[in-house]
Amino acid sequence: MPKEQFQPHAGWFKNFKVRTDLGYQKFAQYCKCRDVYIPFKGRKKLPLNEEQKLSNRQLSSQRIVIETQPIKNA
Repeated sequence: MPKEQFQPHAGWFKNFKVRTDLGYQKFAQYCKCRDVYIPFKGRKKLPLNEEQKLSNRQLSSQRIVIETQPIKNA
């Protein structure tokens, strides 16, 4: 999401719960939101535990529903 389109100080997301993927790890630093849900990131020397994997799967399944909904024309 380009910062030029959604300028952080404009408060675009302040009333929303935002679910992101790992591509938006710094989203919460730039945009104020009601809640931000970002998956855990595993590392080679520090892999995810089962609880983190479950959390990532649940977040992913919520994002899939949102991302596949058709866009309504205004």
